[in-house]
Amino acid sequence: MKGTSRVHDLALQVCTMYDTCRWCIIVANCIGVVQECFQLEKYDPGTVDGFVGYFDVLFKGSKQNPADVEILLSTAPDPTGATHWGQQSFTVWPAVECAPGDRIECQIDVSRRKDNHRLMDVQLKHQVKGPSALAQNAPARVSNYRIE
Repeated sequence: MKGTSRVHDLALQVCTMYDTCRWCIIVANCIGVVQECFQLEKYDPGTVDGFVGYFDVLFKGSKQNPADVEILLSTAPDPTGATHWGQQSFTVWPAVECAPGDRIECQIDVSRRKDNHRLMDVQLKHQVKGPSALAQNAPARVSNYRIE
């Protein structure tokens, strides 16, 4: 797989606390599951052993005070290891079989853990769709993760 799929986007200059709470579940007493759907395109032959989660922040300033130079803070995987923050890996077992031209349709559900509100439970539902024989026979799968 190559490329990325954006799961969620927040415009920090204009978003409200509700917008951030809805996705991040940060505000006290905010209970529930945040759910987002995305898909990933398969370009190369081979299996998919997992997914990686990370975030980017683009500092552009504001309308009243735009930045002279926009700065991107990315925690994306980097071949040199140059990131200040770790990524979150979501391994899948057995590996996902798919072929070039297929796509993996995903739904991610994120909720606070009951034992520690700073930790998360993540459920990733995924299924291969597309023209290949592998996609035609691919079952829907569910993977669960406890994020420490």
